[in-house]
Amino acid sequence: MQRLINNLLFYMKKAYIQQIVILAIFSLILLFSTDNKIGQNNAQEEIVKAALAEENIDNDGFDADGWKTYIVKSGDSLAKIARPNLVSVYQLREWNGLNEYSVLRPGMEIKIKKIEYEAYEGMASWYGPGFHGRPMANGDIFNQNEIVVAHRTFPLGLKVKITNLENGKSIVAPVLDRGPYVKNSKGQYTREIDLSSAVADALDTKHKGVVKVKIEPINI
Repeated sequence: MQRLINNLLFYMKKAYIQQIVILAIFSLILLFSTDNKIGQNNAQEEIVKAALAEENIDNDGFDADGWKTYIVKSGDSLAKIARPNLVSVYQLREWNGLNEYSVLRPGMEIKIKKIEYEAYEGMASWYGPGFHGRPMANGDIFNQNEIVVAHRTFPLGLKVKITNLENGKSIVAPVLDRGPYVKNSKGQYTREIDLSSAVADALDTKHKGVVKVKIEPINI
């Protein structure tokens, strides 16, 4: 009986050792496979970077002349293409010979120009209660208590730093709406940017209504 027990223990130990060996081999294979995939991915990334560098393409996909090409996908619109590239729909139409009736089809090439927006000074007003709860130009609902501004021409989504030139206070806010459209008797726009109630509070402009500010686009 003791001999039988000893033989049984021997084979159990042998099987246990075999399992440990199998698990160790499997772990090594898995580790090698993972390292190999990482190495392949890194190699592919280096090849892409080298190719882009050879063609003078920057990290955002623009060539040496400041242009890049976007291939239209199903469901795309000019607005959808414009926002992440910080350009306007009007600019895309101009660059690509399109109009408001043009239809985008998958596979079409859209040329996009790299724009460096410059800082300038102008008058800022604020808007709130009369527009609270209404849709903005980007499709979201305007909330006067959120940090947001309106600009006539800057692309939607572009962030700008606004500085109150009277007290030096400043804030960064995204352009998500259009305006202001107030004109003088000569038909000239008298204001450059509209601030939400929250932005006006941050800049301390409400008591005057309209103040001179510096507008600095944050180019990405």
